[in-house]
Amino acid sequence: EYFENCMRNPPDYFVEMTTTYSNPNKPVKVAKWEKPIVTISIADAPPDGGEKALADFITKFNNNSAKVKLEQVEKDGDIKIYFQESTGEAAGRSGASSGKDYSIDLAIVSLSQNAALFEQSLSSILSHEIFHSLGFTGHYSGNVCRLMSTSTCGSRLTINEERLIQMLYSTDLPSGSD
Repeated sequence: EYFENCMRNPPDYFVEMTTTYSNPNKPVKVAKWEKPIVTISIADAPPDGGEKALADFITKFNNNSAKVKLEQVEKDGDIKIYFQESTGEAAGRSGASSGKDYSIDLAIVSLSQNAALFEQSLSSILSHEIFHSLGFTGHYSGNVCRLMSTSTCGSRLTINEERLIQMLYSTDLPSGSD
């Protein structure tokens, strides 16, 4: 039912997945990367499967983005990934930094070492958190198993997630759009 509603109301779906409503008195703006190549680095030793999970996500994103491409680098990436003993109660966390123009300029992704217990979990959590670091701040509501569900349980991009990437990173929609 949720996905049927999304398909009938794609602008609402786009807004829900790309914006947050932390302050109802503040205008809702889209934040995104504006540079043609966004680099990603793993800041510490990845667990088994970590490099492959990252490479798989980069390929999926790049297949759907015409204006921005992701590229893995050895160190000091625009998006830095850390594997930590604990990230609080969550399996992963991410945060992006943007300026007054809402253009993202830096992002940190932290994953708990527990995320690496099962390869599918690692891939799911890594993909989910990187998706957040690219400006997709929302989550699917309800009991669904998708990349952007609150309880991450899948790493493959759905058609909706591919369209989100295309809408945000293959069009001329600027950062800071209402």
